Amino acid sequence: MDEIELGSRIAYWRERRGVTQRLLADRIGRSKSWVEKVEAGKRSANRLPILLTICKELRIDLPVLIGRDLARDTRQCIDDVQVDTIRGALECYDAIRSEIPDGYNVDVARLRRQVSYVWSAFELADYQVVSQLLPELLLDAQRSNVIGWLEIGASRWLSVAGILFFQR
Repeated sequence: MDEIELGSRIAYWRERRGVTQRLLADRIGRSKSWVEKVEAGKRSANRLPILLTICKELRIDLPVLIGRDLARDTRQCIDDVQVDTIRGALECYDAIRSEIPDGYNVDVARLRRQVSYVWSAFELADYQVVSQLLPELLLDAQRSNVIGWLEIGASRWLSVAGILFFQR
């Protein structure tokens, strides 16, 4: 990989993580000027210790940074349709606008079990289970929150959704 391509990949991931050149430079023990030159392709950062330090600070794997992302096991990964379904659930504001169906009742015990189950599946990297259950879980949790029955910690289901959605 040449310096220009590596520099642009570093810049891309730095910006995606919301990190300034100054902050990245401070965190990796380099100057802002050094980071600017690397990102412009005028200086090489193509040494393993430097690349590993940058990867650690940007929270990415080395193969991703250098453009050699490992092939994913498609049985373990969710597909675009599942991502779109989750995105749709995240963008659904019916419950927030109090457009809850008449006769909607909250089964708090069921909701609590589902959150626990999805969270466990996420921790075990069982993304098929997560992607199948998360859209309905998000809608139920939003509705439950609006009518005041959510006792299980809204941050927990938002964490699952956010982690899964924003890493895509």
